[in-house]
Amino acid sequence: MRLQLDIPKEREAEFHDLIAKTGSKDAAALVNHALSFLELCLEERQAGHKIASIDPATKNYKTLNFLSEAKRSQATGSEAAQTPTPSHTQGK
Repeated sequence: MRLQLDIPKEREAEFHDLIAKTGSKDAAALVNHALSFLELCLEERQAGHKIASIDPATKNYKTLNFLSEAKRSQATGSEAAQTPTPSHTQGK
């Protein structure tokens, strides 16, 4: 399948940085990595799990809530959840 993306000029450098940081050979490989990650996140959320990043030193964590926001957006037709952002909820 051929996919064309329109990336705003101000995010082009970020996109190319992600290709380099992930070791992806090109944009297609980066998209494939992102799809695999999103699929894993969806499977975990559907199983009732939360997606989190845990700091082993402090035991603080951040939860990623964009999948539940996207679901809410889909149900309400809202545009608000198009840009995924992590929740900065921290706990122990």
